[in-house]
Amino acid sequence: MSGAGFLLFDVDRVEILRGPQGTLFGRNATGGLVHYITVKPTTEGVEGYGSLTYGSFQRVKAQGAVNLPLSDVLSARLSLATHQGGGYVENRLDPDNDLNNANETAGRLQVRFQPNDDFDLLLNGRFGRQDIRTGFFEYASAIFPTGDYTPGAPNPDLGGYVDLDGDVYAGDYDFTGGNETKTWGVTGRFDWNLGGVELTGISDYQSVKRDYIEDSDASPVNYFNFFLTTDARQFSQEVRLAGEYEKFNWVLGLYYLDIDINDSNGAKATDLFEALFGPVGVAGFNGVRNPYSLDTKSWSLFGQFDYALTNTLTFTGGMRYINEEKDYAYNNFISLFPEDITSGLDPDIVDVADAVTPYASGRKDTNFAARVQLNWTPSDGVLTYASWNRGVKSGGFNAPLLPTAIFVTDEFLNYAPERLDAYEIGAKIDFAGGKARLNASGYYYDYQNCQAFSILGLDTFTLNADCVTKGFEVELQGSPATGLDYHFGVGYVDAKVRDIPGVTIDAVTPLGTLPALIPGGEQRPVQTPKWNLNGLLRYEFPVGFGNIALQADGVYRSEHFFALTNFNAVRENGYFVGNLSATWIAPDERWSVRAFVQNIADEEYLVQTFDLSGSLSNGGLFGLVEQYYGRPRVWGVNVTATF
Repeated sequence: MSGAGFLLFDVDRVEILRGPQGTLFGRNATGGLVHYITVKPTTEGVEGYGSLTYGSFQRVKAQGAVNLPLSDVLSARLSLATHQGGGYVENRLDPDNDLNNANETAGRLQVRFQPNDDFDLLLNGRFGRQDIRTGFFEYASAIFPTGDYTPGAPNPDLGGYVDLDGDVYAGDYDFTGGNETKTWGVTGRFDWNLGGVELTGISDYQSVKRDYIEDSDASPVNYFNFFLTTDARQFSQEVRLAGEYEKFNWVLGLYYLDIDINDSNGAKATDLFEALFGPVGVAGFNGVRNPYSLDTKSWSLFGQFDYALTNTLTFTGGMRYINEEKDYAYNNFISLFPEDITSGLDPDIVDVADAVTPYASGRKDTNFAARVQLNWTPSDGVLTYASWNRGVKSGGFNAPLLPTAIFVTDEFLNYAPERLDAYEIGAKIDFAGGKARLNASGYYYDYQNCQAFSILGLDTFTLNADCVTKGFEVELQGSPATGLDYHFGVGYVDAKVRDIPGVTIDAVTPLGTLPALIPGGEQRPVQTPKWNLNGLLRYEFPVGFGNIALQADGVYRSEHFFALTNFNAVRENGYFVGNLSATWIAPDERWSVRAFVQNIADEEYLVQTFDLSGSLSNGGLFGLVEQYYGRPRVWGVNVTATF
């Protein structure tokens, strides 16, 4: 996941596939997937584009691509992008270094070989790099361990600190953190028509390295600085055959995956250690460091087919067999950190060997994904369907932060694979002479060993539970008049997490006695609002020279939570974010100028919180809630040219 944030540029299209996609796309796709498809090289001529955006916080985003035919059978495409500029979170202690700035660059080179109509070879090499200032949490007082805010109450753990300015985009940070991520990868793909059967092979190698550290207490006190590091390498190979015969379309394939991960997390906590153990600490040690490794090897066989039962009725069936092995090793040390540390990779960190019993384990799992679907097209422009999908997620391991012996057990570190039975019915209907479409679906998801995300004190865990989700989605889109387009959507989700162990553990640790709440009963899962609404209106009309396009769009998310406790400290009450833009398009459509405003109402909305409520003196943590807000209102101007 450390490599999931990346610049989007030179993209041909984005496909949103909803619901379990295990048959064709494999494990860990129980909720669907987002498929980014880049523009490919061609031999048709020299072409490309350039785009430049300038906006709020002196941010500059530039991207471009050039397509080069190298011969009648060989072509190449080079694509580059960069995003630079200031941050939108003010550090009152260091005004020259605002947090959450922009500093990232990425590039991609593709070479394509097409000697004839039956063979296509594409090579893809890419890189990405980000290096920004982090630790941009808003401090919110919560001095009692009840998950409730206590506005204006001084924090006894942080020298009586209070943040009362009311500005959620400003704080007093004694430490400027950083996030440096480097990714690169290479892919080779060939498609070969063997005469009625197409053979496809895809080989891929990826590397992700990340070095992250933050001011976790969001205060001027040198209390707690969390860090994590990532060093992950992944190789995958897919080979598949596809063909068709009369009423029958089919695909068969073999997939192999090998991931090697060497990560760590931890924290430098000088003032916390002194508060617990006095100025001498525990032999001078002032933090924790937890290196861990995970080796995953997975292979699978899969197939799917479509069979036309009649002219209007089609049956789809598919299955994937997945065999997976994981080897895991985890260590948890009390450590001595230099006072000027800026990275969890600092070679001067000194670990205490065998501070907590190390943990090592492995998993061998066999999983099946499956798909059964009936499509009925009673007339042109009408599609109805009913489906059952079996989706699966891999089993895995947690890596807790605190040196808490009670957490270093199979119960908390080892979780089983998730299995989902998804039932769905829906319809897609074109009407108004093909100028409008209505999409509607209803679904019921039944999980076994649901992998529920939970925050226990300072630690995040995936725990097996019982989950049930049901809901519906409706979309309406159309073009009722020349130049006018609209798109409206509504989604309703009724989701519950049940059978989570409902106990409170007072775990005696080298950091003292820290309570870890495991919520019982029935909870709403994280980041799952009951209602999601979205809408878009766009009107393009001619002017004296070229066209003008006006667009308004927005999304609404109802109340949701960021932890399974469902406490007030992890609640977002709901919000609407709206955007406006106006674009001038040249007559030949090779030039455009666009002005935009995002979050036009300057809505203050939470995208994540971490409940660290309660002070050490009353059986809690740090007496605060870390709040991370979405971007404020921003404006920008973009110029794009194609050739």
